[in-house]
Amino acid sequence: MTLAVYRKMPHRVREAAVYSLLAARRGKLPANRFMIFGQGRTGSTLLVDLLNSHPDVFTYGEILQRYVVTDVLRPRWWVEGLCTLSKKPTVGFKVKYGQIAVAQHKDPARTLEDFAHHGWKIIYLKRRNLLRHAVSDLRAEKTGHFHTVKGSDLLRQGGEKRATVRLDWDELVTAMRHRRDTAELERSALANVPHMIVEYETDLSNAEQQKRSMLAVFDFIGVPPVEARTDFQKVTARSLGQQIENFDELVPTIKSSPFAEFLDDETETH
Repeated sequence: MTLAVYRKMPHRVREAAVYSLLAARRGKLPANRFMIFGQGRTGSTLLVDLLNSHPDVFTYGEILQRYVVTDVLRPRWWVEGLCTLSKKPTVGFKVKYGQIAVAQHKDPARTLEDFAHHGWKIIYLKRRNLLRHAVSDLRAEKTGHFHTVKGSDLLRQGGEKRATVRLDWDELVTAMRHRRDTAELERSALANVPHMIVEYETDLSNAEQQKRSMLAVFDFIGVPPVEARTDFQKVTARSLGQQIENFDELVPTIKSSPFAEFLDDETETH
């Protein structure tokens, strides 16, 4: 069956095909399985690249997003059916809170508990600094620059370093509130679920942190330690003032807001 034919099938027929795949190939389901649970712009693409540099690991993307499947009856069965196709002994995927709650209309806490109960290791990826998280969000949307790999034209030209954006307070505070509220929902969903926390600022923002944290991640998902590698390279200016054209105008408002604490650390990475 070709992918083109599969995509033309009715929704429930496609879903049933994946469930049948799981039933027929359950013995092929990798013993080591993991989920990366977290928001966008927290370093998930970087983490996947680091994970996939391990010879025993393959990580799918967001296979529960609405562009792939909607209102799936059994999210875990759907994911496991697709995972039987992996040739690696350890397999994982990425998922966001909204993809479970909105795209699939499922209770995130129960869904995460179901995955964990059936042997899935859950990595909770988060970002502490809500200000920088929001700026990363808005800047990526406005510039169209989401990721940069070594050797790319953008990196050679220094394009993303030069790109600045103008932000108004309303859009910035809306983005910060959204990230804060989503993080609260994530923590609530994980309350009764064993998981490992990976924080962007302390675990992924530079090569030394990546080296240390990936050893812990590999141990958590049950694979031998290797030196993780990535082709992604951070090129964004470190200072918020070098990213936001009108940053000085925004500072007084930020200082008088509940998000003032996130102005304190101007040495954090993007």
